[in-house]
Amino acid sequence: MQRKKQHKPLFEGNKLPVNRFKVVFNSTFFEIPEFYVDKPFKCKLCSKKEVWTAKQQKWWYEEVKGDLETTAVICRECRDKKKAQKDLLISNKI
Repeated sequence: MQRKKQHKPLFEGNKLPVNRFKVVFNSTFFEIPEFYVDKPFKCKLCSKKEVWTAKQQKWWYEEVKGDLETTAVICRECRDKKKAQKDLLISNKI
């Protein structure tokens, strides 16, 4: 008998430990989390449903030193479009 694959929603999947020594923490309203977990969000520009992965959060908070109170609000596609528009404006000014 063949077993059916059980699919988990994306936001329940990944979990990565937080390196407390690498994050920038300036809040008195909440504590540093123990883990980064996949977080679903809806793009504020196009309303597309996306997931901000635990891996992306770890990079943002620990490598880029993003504030722990920030979260993803714009999908990759819209960010790429905004960057292309910005790059075009800069190249036209030169």
